[in-house]
Amino acid sequence: QVIGKFYTPVAAIGARWVLGKYYMWLEYVAITILTLASTTFGYLQAFSPGDSPEWTQKTNSLKVAMLLVLGSAVAAAFNSLLTERILKGDKAPFHMQKVSLDASCIVSTLVLIPLIGVISQRAQDIPWAVRPLDDSCPLESVCWQHDGCANPACACDCGSGLFAGWTASTAGVITLAMVINTGYGWLVGKLVQEFSTVDRAIADSFSLLLVYFVGDPLLNGSSLANMCLNLVAFIVPMSANIFSIAASEMRRVSEALAGADGSSGEETCSDTAEANTSESSTGEEDAAEVPFSPTAVYATLPQKERA
Repeated sequence: QVIGKFYTPVAAIGARWVLGKYYMWLEYVAITILTLASTTFGYLQAFSPGDSPEWTQKTNSLKVAMLLVLGSAVAAAFNSLLTERILKGDKAPFHMQKVSLDASCIVSTLVLIPLIGVISQRAQDIPWAVRPLDDSCPLESVCWQHDGCANPACACDCGSGLFAGWTASTAGVITLAMVINTGYGWLVGKLVQEFSTVDRAIADSFSLLLVYFVGDPLLNGSSLANMCLNLVAFIVPMSANIFSIAASEMRRVSEALAGADGSSGEETCSDTAEANTSESSTGEEDAAEVPFSPTAVYATLPQKERA
């Protein structure tokens, strides 16, 4: 959970190579604050004062897990950037683009399912293994072990196959999960197409507030008495506000540059066209040698254009 929050800065840095998009220093500051706040929140929630979870003692497996989570965050960030490039570059309707992307996801899922079954040692991850059908079977039961359902001590209902858990008792939950995941996928795709991957990641961070302040107290009866968690959680909307201010300043820079180019074009006169053409070509050569810097351009704008 903590390491997975590095998705946002990876997406912001990767946008320079995948999309050719640059961010101002203030936007990077906001992204850094948001990432640190989210990781701190996850750390405080996982490690209570004086508490040492049992899984933290397994240092070797913990390091491997951390590297895998970090790799997953990097892969997900670049996957989202490539999806943004496809959605914004293709002129087809959004629903046609989304169906094409979902079809490719189905193919990749069918390839990964048997691969996960070979790698994993948990019965619930192996499609061809006989395993309990639902979570009514206690986690400490022998049924969840490899070939545990063949053990005479196992008293849970077991089955095998991809749809082993699709029973009448779980049909409502599975249907609700499918509807929510489908709607979430379409909403995220439209958000990425209209805005950007980084904007989507920042908006997604608000789910932390919804789960912590609303979901946990209502569904799990958790307390909100931990002031450290409460204060860290409120940093998320503050950093998102900083990012939105920086993005609006970036748009003003672009608009000011566009206005300056338009006004300079209107002031050209016919009697000095040849001289202006020569000067303009020389200026273009000089500009080509200097890389574009949004921060430098913003600094050269008059004060009235910044406000």
